[in-house]
Amino acid sequence: MSWKKLLSLNPIEFIDQQLAICKGELPKGLRGSLYRNTVSTKKRRNGYPGHLFDGDGVVLKIEFKEGRAIATYKFVQSEGFINEQQRDEYIYAGLGRTYSGNFLTKIFNSFSFKNPANTSVLPLRNGELLALWEGGLPTNIKKNNLSTIGLTNGNSLQNSDTFSAHPKIDPKSGMIYNVGLTHGMNQMVNVYEMNQSGQILRRNSTQVNGRRFMLHDFILAGDYLIAIMYSQFVTDFHKILLGRKSLGQDVLNDESQGIQVFVFDKSKNLQLIANKINYLKFNVWHYSNGYVDQSGNVVSQAITYPNYELYESFFIENLLKNGLIDSKSSYDRLIINPLTGEILQKQQILNDYLEFPVVHDDDVGQKQKFTYAVIQQKKDDWFNGIIRIDEENPQNSQRRYYQQEQYLTEALFIQDKNKQKGEGWLIFIIFDGTVDKSFVEIVDALSLQSVCLLQLPQLIAPSFHGRFEYEQ
Repeated sequence: MSWKKLLSLNPIEFIDQQLAICKGELPKGLRGSLYRNTVSTKKRRNGYPGHLFDGDGVVLKIEFKEGRAIATYKFVQSEGFINEQQRDEYIYAGLGRTYSGNFLTKIFNSFSFKNPANTSVLPLRNGELLALWEGGLPTNIKKNNLSTIGLTNGNSLQNSDTFSAHPKIDPKSGMIYNVGLTHGMNQMVNVYEMNQSGQILRRNSTQVNGRRFMLHDFILAGDYLIAIMYSQFVTDFHKILLGRKSLGQDVLNDESQGIQVFVFDKSKNLQLIANKINYLKFNVWHYSNGYVDQSGNVVSQAITYPNYELYESFFIENLLKNGLIDSKSSYDRLIINPLTGEILQKQQILNDYLEFPVVHDDDVGQKQKFTYAVIQQKKDDWFNGIIRIDEENPQNSQRRYYQQEQYLTEALFIQDKNKQKGEGWLIFIIFDGTVDKSFVEIVDALSLQSVCLLQLPQLIAPSFHGRFEYEQ
């Protein structure tokens, strides 16, 4: 499990480095930029950040043009990162740490979180890039050199609002849709419509029933935006206020409160049309896609878990000691009545250990033929393979596993603009623990065979999500 080395990695920035081709050649039709948001959890003077989700964002850009691949890698210069970098100390509260300092300091700052901007990215048409973290506002970055501009409110976000790391672009209108939570006495779920310059044009909000800690992803299906909330509760809230426990150490599932489904209609000014509690037992981090079937129901594919044990395994000490726990994930099909919010059916499609599902950009919100994901061969290890899921005939899904100690990030699909839909490439970062190096691999999306392997100049930190922006 050599991937553990990346948890204590001190990422080294680099600018405009041409990547050496180790194998194959760059496809002639590949033109555009890959952006990945990686997570630095390097050890500072007072230890690790505590939880993988608390690490600082470090954005990687690889520009493909004129037969070359040019890479830049830079930290997001958030206020919290700058303060902690100067002191070489983790200061702020997070999922895995309490605020640094004495007893009174901890009490007055028990909910003083930093915005690490570490989960995903969203390229905009105005020369800027949003670095995303679901616990706060987006961070604006210049696309050309990855320099940090600062937090942005998109013309209407409030300081208390959050903006999820999973915005979705409607391929028909080009509009960007997203969700977020507003925490407080009256917790609210928010939906947003944004243009491709990052300006929020419309929004709507509705109150959440009970306490629901996290909203990580949502479903876009036709005209519907569906936010599904899983109930959690804090057992020792007073210990968090006193700085004796971190928030992530105290969040548990509360199955008695059920799963709350919110359905908004983007064709009706983001109007809430359904709000229902469903008494089912499962959790979802990521939905691959959604569409409206002939009967008017929403069909969505999702990677489901029976509980949040996987979340608990992402504490740095747990990862270093135990690796990833047996996640028991299942690739399922959910059928939802959008007019009532009722989950009509949950059906297993595959029982492989897989995550980070992606589809063709043109299929977002529509029925897709294929879904791509990374796959895990050993239950306590990191992802070491890719899968192309045949949604019509799942038994025909194609898998490719890599050698031992070779680990993959989320694989993004890139369409070859000179060929038919579905013909193109998957692109991802590989950490090869046998040589302690990071690579970019490009594989053919149909055969899953390697097309080109490029070596990165430095090791790249672990990452969750990225995006590819085609050359305009």
